[in-house]
Amino acid sequence: LVRRLQSEVQLVLHTHPINEEREDRGELVVNSFWLSGCGRAQTADPAATPEVAASLRAPLFAADWAAWAEAWRALDVGRMADLLASAQRNEPALLTLCGERTAARFERRPQPLWQRLVAPWRRVEPHALLEHL
Repeated sequence: LVRRLQSEVQLVLHTHPINEEREDRGELVVNSFWLSGCGRAQTADPAATPEVAASLRAPLFAADWAAWAEAWRALDVGRMADLLASAQRNEPALLTLCGERTAARFERRPQPLWQRLVAPWRRVEPHALLEHL
């Protein structure tokens, strides 16, 4: 029902005079809506609370690229190294990378032998992945 409603809203907004005025002013058009906080409240699992790398935020917003690169280096030798070590021990691991447009979630679970054998040929280059965030 929500998808159908979104589709109908897009059709109405596509030719709406408000969007024509926004385009004339050089602003982005409104073409959809976002529902948030719908449904039943779910209890939070403290064990599932994500660890957020807040050290990247301040240098990014300040456009301090040297500090931002240093924050990434600190993550690489700290928490990311721990995550990779647990993955090498074939333990479950989870990483979510968030960008302005979307997020990508990576989960490491124990794999059967055949999946480990073909994994080197299925690798994705990091820059290709980060471009989509």
